[in-house]
Amino acid sequence: MSVSKWSLDFRANKEISIAPVWVSFPGLPIPFFGRQVLHKLTSVLGRLLKIDAATGDLRRPSVARVLVEMDVTQTPVSRIWIGEEEYGFWQKVEYENWPEFCSFCERFGHEEQQCFKKHPTLKPTKISQPQQTLSRPTWVRRQGDAVRDIRKSGMEGGDGGAEAGI
Repeated sequence: MSVSKWSLDFRANKEISIAPVWVSFPGLPIPFFGRQVLHKLTSVLGRLLKIDAATGDLRRPSVARVLVEMDVTQTPVSRIWIGEEEYGFWQKVEYENWPEFCSFCERFGHEEQQCFKKHPTLKPTKISQPQQTLSRPTWVRRQGDAVRDIRKSGMEGGDGGAEAGI
């Protein structure tokens, strides 16, 4: 379940396909680690939610990590062009734990290939096991220290002695 801003196309039986995803930019030059630059870079992907503490403090200059709110129905881009038309470079983009989203039933947790609604044959079936009949409690007759089952001994009729259930 998620909470989001109301929209005209809201349907209660459909999950929104927006999810937070950690995005890494390996090898990003240090001048691009500023909040405004990262905000501009991530605007291509979605809405910037958070900058990783190590990225903000420049403790790990080998990679910049940000949390981005993304539409997971869109194909994730593998690289972004940074610069102008003639001068610039391609920046690699990596995603951590891309959420599984089924575009058929519009639910998180599985992809369309594993959807039980689209492919009912994938749904596991219960294997019915023969029911075991429960036997009724057995009454036993005590004689001294020995306890025996009266059904096995054929003395079910009772001969005036005390009976107790175990």
